[in-house]
Amino acid sequence: IGTVVHGNVRNLTAFGAFVELEEGIDGLVHISDMSWTKRIKHPSDVVTKGDDVDVMVMNIDKAARRISLGIKQVEEDPWLSLSEVYPINTETNGKIVRLLDRGVVVELPNDVEGFVPISQLNHPDIKRPADAFREGDDIPLRVIEFDAKNRRIVLSVKSFFKDRERSEIDGYLESHPIETTNIGEVVDLGTDVKEGESDAVETVTEVSDDSPGNEESAEASAEGADEEA
Repeated sequence: IGTVVHGNVRNLTAFGAFVELEEGIDGLVHISDMSWTKRIKHPSDVVTKGDDVDVMVMNIDKAARRISLGIKQVEEDPWLSLSEVYPINTETNGKIVRLLDRGVVVELPNDVEGFVPISQLNHPDIKRPADAFREGDDIPLRVIEFDAKNRRIVLSVKSFFKDRERSEIDGYLESHPIETTNIGEVVDLGTDVKEGESDAVETVTEVSDDSPGNEESAEASAEGADEEA
Protein backbone atom coordinates (compact mmCIF):
# COMPACT_ATOMS: atom_id res chain seq x y z
CA ILE A 1 0.00 0.00 0.00
CA GLY A 2 1.33 3.42 -0.98
CA THR A 3 3.42 1.99 -3.82
CA VAL A 4 3.24 3.65 -7.23
CA VAL A 5 2.93 1.12 -10.05
CA HIS A 6 2.43 1.24 -13.80
CA GLY A 7 -0.66 -0.18 -15.47
CA ASN A 8 -2.91 -0.12 -18.50
CA VAL A 9 -6.54 1.03 -18.52
CA ARG A 10 -8.53 -2.06 -19.44
CA ASN A 11 -12.11 -0.88 -19.03
CA LEU A 12 -14.21 2.12 -17.99
CA THR A 13 -17.42 2.12 -15.98
CA ALA A 14 -19.62 4.91 -14.64
CA PHE A 15 -17.89 4.68 -11.25
CA GLY A 16 -14.25 4.23 -12.22
CA ALA A 17 -11.57 2.64 -14.36
CA PHE A 18 -10.16 -0.88 -14.22
CA VAL A 19 -6.40 -0.90 -14.60
CA GLU A 20 -4.44 -4.04 -15.44
CA LEU A 21 -1.30 -4.18 -13.29
CA GLU A 22 -0.11 -7.58 -14.46
CA GLU A 23 -1.66 -10.21 -16.66
CA GLY A 24 -4.80 -11.37 -14.85
CA ILE A 25 -4.47 -8.79 -12.05
CA ASP A 26 -6.69 -5.71 -12.22
CA GLY A 27 -7.31 -2.88 -9.80
CA LEU A 28 -10.02 -0.23 -9.66
CA VAL A 29 -9.47 3.51 -9.69
CA HIS A 30 -12.66 4.97 -8.24
CA ILE A 31 -13.87 8.16 -9.92
CA SER A 32 -13.29 10.08 -6.67
CA ASP A 33 -9.58 9.20 -6.83
CA MET A 34 -8.96 10.69 -10.27
CA SER A 35 -8.56 14.40 -9.56
CA TRP A 36 -7.74 16.60 -6.59
CA THR A 37 -9.31 19.73 -8.03
CA LYS A 38 -12.23 18.82 -10.28
CA ARG A 39 -15.48 16.94 -10.09
CA ILE A 40 -15.18 14.18 -12.67
CA LYS A 41 -18.49 13.31 -14.31
CA HIS A 42 -17.16 10.19 -16.02
CA PRO A 43 -13.77 8.42 -15.99
CA SER A 44 -13.42 9.18 -19.70
CA ASP A 45 -12.86 12.82 -18.68
CA VAL A 46 -9.46 11.70 -17.37
CA VAL A 47 -8.45 8.44 -19.09
CA THR A 48 -9.39 6.34 -22.08
CA LYS A 49 -9.27 2.60 -22.64
CA GLY A 50 -5.75 1.54 -23.54
CA ASP A 51 -3.98 4.38 -21.72
CA ASP A 52 -0.81 3.62 -19.80
CA VAL A 53 -1.06 5.20 -16.35
CA ASP A 54 0.82 5.44 -13.09
CA VAL A 55 -1.35 4.62 -10.08
CA MET A 56 -0.88 4.33 -6.35
CA VAL A 57 -2.00 1.20 -4.52
CA MET A 58 -4.52 2.44 -1.94
CA ASN A 59 -5.83 -0.82 -0.49
CA ILE A 60 -5.65 -4.58 -1.00
CA ASP A 61 -8.59 -6.70 0.11
CA LYS A 62 -7.38 -10.28 -0.15
CA ALA A 63 -10.68 -11.79 0.98
CA ALA A 64 -12.63 -9.93 -1.70
CA ARG A 65 -9.74 -10.22 -4.19
CA ARG A 66 -9.94 -6.48 -4.77
CA ILE A 67 -7.24 -3.84 -5.28
CA SER A 68 -8.07 -0.15 -4.89
CA LEU A 69 -5.94 2.30 -6.84
CA GLY A 70 -5.61 6.06 -7.12
CA ILE A 71 -4.46 8.35 -9.92
CA LYS A 72 -4.55 11.67 -8.09
CA GLN A 73 -2.48 10.29 -5.20
CA VAL A 74 0.52 9.90 -7.51
CA GLU A 75 0.92 13.68 -7.32
CA GLU A 76 0.99 15.97 -4.30
CA ASP A 77 -2.33 17.47 -3.30
CA PRO A 78 -2.28 20.93 -4.99
CA TRP A 79 -4.62 22.35 -2.34
CA LEU A 80 -1.63 22.39 0.01
CA SER A 81 -0.09 25.21 -2.04
CA LEU A 82 -3.07 26.83 -3.78
CA SER A 83 -3.50 29.26 -0.90
CA GLU A 84 -0.37 31.00 -2.20
CA VAL A 85 -1.85 31.20 -5.69
CA TYR A 86 -5.36 32.35 -4.74
CA PRO A 87 -5.19 34.49 -1.59
CA ILE A 88 -8.19 36.72 -0.82
CA ASN A 89 -8.59 39.62 -3.31
CA THR A 90 -6.62 37.87 -6.06
CA GLU A 91 -7.96 38.88 -9.47
CA THR A 92 -8.17 36.30 -12.23
CA ASN A 93 -10.35 35.06 -15.08
CA GLY A 94 -12.45 31.93 -15.12
CA LYS A 95 -14.31 29.90 -17.72
CA ILE A 96 -17.84 28.82 -16.82
CA VAL A 97 -18.02 25.02 -16.89
CA ARG A 98 -21.36 24.42 -15.13
CA LEU A 99 -24.51 26.48 -14.69
CA LEU A 100 -26.47 25.96 -11.47
CA ASP A 101 -29.53 27.70 -10.07
CA ARG A 102 -27.49 29.22 -7.23
CA GLY A 103 -24.47 30.26 -9.27
CA VAL A 104 -21.80 29.01 -11.66
CA VAL A 105 -18.77 26.75 -11.43
CA VAL A 106 -15.70 28.19 -13.13
CA GLU A 107 -12.45 26.65 -14.25
CA LEU A 108 -9.47 28.67 -13.05
CA PRO A 109 -5.80 28.62 -14.01
CA ASN A 110 -3.84 25.83 -12.28
CA ASP A 111 -6.55 23.32 -13.25
CA VAL A 112 -8.81 24.10 -10.28
CA GLU A 113 -12.51 24.94 -10.04
CA GLY A 114 -14.23 27.68 -8.07
CA PHE A 115 -17.80 28.75 -7.33
CA VAL A 116 -19.46 32.10 -8.07
CA PRO A 117 -22.80 32.65 -6.24
CA ILE A 118 -25.53 34.19 -8.39
CA SER A 119 -25.52 37.36 -6.26
CA GLN A 120 -21.83 37.82 -7.13
CA LEU A 121 -22.28 37.65 -10.91
CA ASN A 122 -22.94 41.42 -10.95
CA HIS A 123 -26.04 40.98 -13.08
CA PRO A 124 -28.98 42.29 -10.98
CA ASP A 125 -31.77 41.39 -13.38
CA ILE A 126 -31.29 37.63 -13.69
CA LYS A 127 -33.22 34.99 -11.75
CA ARG A 128 -30.79 32.22 -12.64
CA PRO A 129 -27.36 32.25 -14.31
CA ALA A 130 -28.65 30.57 -17.48
CA ASP A 131 -30.66 33.75 -18.20
CA ALA A 132 -27.49 35.56 -19.28
CA PHE A 133 -24.55 33.15 -19.19
CA ARG A 134 -23.44 30.08 -21.10
CA GLU A 135 -20.92 27.34 -20.47
CA GLY A 136 -17.64 28.44 -22.01
CA ASP A 137 -18.08 32.12 -21.11
CA ASP A 138 -14.98 33.80 -19.66
CA ILE A 139 -15.66 36.16 -16.77
CA PRO A 140 -13.42 38.41 -14.63
CA LEU A 141 -13.22 37.40 -10.98
CA ARG A 142 -11.86 38.25 -7.56
CA VAL A 143 -11.31 35.68 -4.82
CA ILE A 144 -13.53 36.39 -1.80
CA GLU A 145 -13.00 33.12 0.08
CA PHE A 146 -10.35 30.41 0.08
CA ASP A 147 -10.88 27.33 2.24
CA ALA A 148 -8.19 24.69 1.74
CA LYS A 149 -9.64 22.37 4.38
CA ASN A 150 -12.97 22.09 2.55
CA ARG A 151 -11.36 22.51 -0.90
CA ARG A 152 -13.42 25.57 -1.71
CA ILE A 153 -12.74 28.76 -3.62
CA VAL A 154 -15.54 31.34 -3.79
CA LEU A 155 -15.18 34.16 -6.29
CA SER A 156 -17.01 37.34 -7.24
CA VAL A 157 -17.53 39.39 -10.39
CA LYS A 158 -19.25 42.02 -8.25
CA SER A 159 -16.12 42.51 -6.15
CA PHE A 160 -13.92 42.61 -9.25
CA PHE A 161 -15.85 45.60 -10.63
CA LYS A 162 -16.16 47.38 -7.27
CA ASP A 163 -13.66 50.15 -8.11
CA ARG A 164 -13.86 49.94 -11.90
CA GLU A 165 -15.13 52.56 -14.30
CA ARG A 166 -18.82 52.44 -15.19
CA SER A 167 -17.90 51.86 -18.84
CA GLU A 168 -16.18 48.58 -17.89
CA ILE A 169 -19.26 47.41 -16.00
CA ASP A 170 -21.54 48.35 -18.90
CA GLY A 171 -19.31 46.44 -21.30
CA TYR A 172 -19.54 43.36 -19.11
CA LEU A 173 -23.35 43.56 -18.92
CA GLU A 174 -23.62 44.09 -22.67
CA SER A 175 -21.55 40.96 -23.28
CA HIS A 176 -24.03 38.95 -21.20
CA PRO A 177 -27.50 40.13 -22.27
CA ILE A 178 -30.56 38.57 -20.69
CA GLU A 179 -32.18 36.09 -23.05
CA THR A 180 -35.94 35.62 -22.94
CA THR A 181 -38.05 32.84 -24.40
CA ASN A 182 -41.03 33.87 -26.49
CA ILE A 183 -44.11 31.74 -25.80
CA GLY A 184 -44.54 31.42 -29.54
CA GLU A 185 -41.21 29.59 -29.72
CA VAL A 186 -42.37 26.83 -27.36
CA VAL A 187 -43.67 23.90 -29.40
CA ASP A 188 -44.81 20.34 -28.88
CA LEU A 189 -45.73 20.68 -25.21
CA GLY A 190 -48.15 17.78 -25.43
CA THR A 191 -51.15 20.13 -25.23
CA ASP A 192 -52.50 23.10 -27.13
CA VAL A 193 -51.68 26.49 -25.67
CA LYS A 194 -54.50 28.81 -26.54
CA GLU A 195 -54.52 32.57 -26.37
CA GLY A 196 -54.85 33.72 -22.77
CA GLU A 197 -53.72 30.36 -21.38
CA SER A 198 -49.99 30.99 -21.35
CA ASP A 199 -50.06 31.27 -17.55
CA ALA A 200 -50.92 27.60 -17.40
CA VAL A 201 -47.63 26.60 -19.01
CA GLU A 202 -45.15 25.61 -16.31
CA THR A 203 -41.42 25.77 -16.75
CA VAL A 204 -39.68 22.70 -15.42
CA THR A 205 -36.10 23.15 -14.29
CA GLU A 206 -33.97 20.04 -14.32
CA VAL A 207 -32.03 19.64 -11.09
CA SER A 208 -29.00 17.36 -11.03
CA ASP A 209 -28.57 14.96 -8.11
CA ASP A 210 -24.80 14.76 -8.42
CA SER A 211 -23.91 18.28 -7.37
CA PRO A 212 -20.17 18.89 -7.55
CA GLY A 213 -18.32 19.02 -4.28
CA ASN A 214 -16.97 22.53 -4.78
CA GLU A 215 -20.35 24.19 -5.24
CA GLU A 216 -21.99 22.01 -2.59
CA SER A 217 -19.42 23.08 -0.04
CA ALA A 218 -19.89 26.69 -1.12
CA GLU A 219 -23.61 26.70 -0.29
CA ALA A 220 -23.03 28.37 3.06
CA SER A 221 -20.84 30.99 1.43
CA ALA A 222 -23.47 31.56 -1.23
CA GLU A 223 -26.03 32.23 1.49
CA GLY A 224 -23.78 34.88 2.98
CA ALA A 225 -23.03 36.38 -0.39
CA ASP A 226 -26.75 36.58 -1.18
CA GLU A 227 -27.31 38.60 1.97
CA GLU A 228 -24.65 41.08 0.88
CA ALA A 229 -26.34 41.71 -2.46
